[in-house]
Amino acid sequence: MRTEYNPPIKERDTKELLSIVENTNDWKEDALAQARKELVARGYSIQNQENRAKSKKRYIRKTTSIKANATYSTKELLALYFFAPFILLVYWALGSTPTGDTFLELKDNGYNKKWKQRLLMTTLGNLSWFLLLILVLEYAY
Repeated sequence: MRTEYNPPIKERDTKELLSIVENTNDWKEDALAQARKELVARGYSIQNQENRAKSKKRYIRKTTSIKANATYSTKELLALYFFAPFILLVYWALGSTPTGDTFLELKDNGYNKKWKQRLLMTTLGNLSWFLLLILVLEYAY
């Protein structure tokens, strides 16, 4: 049984058809078959379509690996540690961080090591500043 899509597969541009073929998990088998057939009619062989899909999968796998293993430099880690309470205050005041990435954005975008490093350094930094403040207040009076 052939399913009709809106807009119809035949009326979609080539870029959209290639996207359908490359993202097989997002589409029903009928849509994939229609898109492949239309691409062949437009001059894209099945082999060409398969090569594009493989290339995209390799690209996604490689970028996922790079993101998962990305780390902060030593200078960035020290900055996170020493400026942790200020980053937290700016985040609460403005709703964003001066560095541009929040914990959730790092985790959601696949930067697992960076997420762990940021969490550790800001937690240690905030605890250190808190202890320093307590010591100063304790011994100042």
